[in-house]
Amino acid sequence: MAPNKSERIPANNLQALMRWSMMQGDGTEQSAEATLQQMGPERLEWLREALASLSVDIVEVVMKNVKELEAEDAADDAADKKTAALTSLTEIAEDMDNARDLFALGAFTPIVKALSSQHAGVKAHAAEAVATIVQNNPTCQQLASDAGVLDPVLALLTSSSSSANTDVNDSAAQCQLKAVRDISCLTRGHDSLRAQFLAASGIDRLGSLLQHATGPQIVVKVVFLLCNLIQEQPDLKEPVVGATLDTLLSILATHADADVWEQTLRLLCTASEDSSAVTARLRASSLAAALSARRSVTAAAAEADRDRFKEELEYAATLSARTTQ
Repeated sequence: MAPNKSERIPANNLQALMRWSMMQGDGTEQSAEATLQQMGPERLEWLREALASLSVDIVEVVMKNVKELEAEDAADDAADKKTAALTSLTEIAEDMDNARDLFALGAFTPIVKALSSQHAGVKAHAAEAVATIVQNNPTCQQLASDAGVLDPVLALLTSSSSSANTDVNDSAAQCQLKAVRDISCLTRGHDSLRAQFLAASGIDRLGSLLQHATGPQIVVKVVFLLCNLIQEQPDLKEPVVGATLDTLLSILATHADADVWEQTLRLLCTASEDSSAVTARLRASSLAAALSARRSVTAAAAEADRDRFKEELEYAATLSARTTQ
């Protein structure tokens, strides 16, 4: 559990704490002093207020966790200690005020570094921490962007399971799942981060991830993210469909999973709405044949199971109407 904010930090300790938080960048006191001196009055006041609002207990816990994250990956028990530290920081960040305070304490920088750990479990826990910190929090989204979080998150999309440090519970697939959630939390409602993601060939990266997906969970997560991106930026309809349609149709041909079908059809419905170009592309594809084959599956379902297909069938009816006009 995260500590309570009961006992506040004494004012005479604030300056030292501010220096410590700044040192979490490159670790030098000279750099920390220079950063503090270069801060504008508003940013300096924000840092001072954020640190002053924290309890002594929270500061001590964060400092301890940061120290664990600063250890070399090759150190004894480094993976276990780092995952425990990241779990603790994630729990602290579940309070949105605490999430902001982690930046003030310099704790976000070692979390970002942990995204590139040689241990898959550490990377997955770091990605979970990032998502918790920035979710539905525009201030933290911007601070995370300033900290350069997007590049290491994108690298996780192509994580390899060849590392000797990867185990069955912390596989490359888990890193990829967490990375997709990170991208969703980082880009939702944040135009700048979404633009950075798109500029880094984000749609093609997600398309590649779909091509190599080994199970329904990653497919559902990626398709859900693509749909959200289209909803926030409608001019992505044609690029998304262009990059993923063949893969999506192949997935529908090989997956019977109801969630995969529902989310994929939802994406195609969203993309084709008010888009003659996308509708024409769907009409020329094998979608109609896939929908016809799927109808025999849903029709054969037991009466008690048919509710689970309700939304899927609604999306299918909409797509059939659009592509047969």
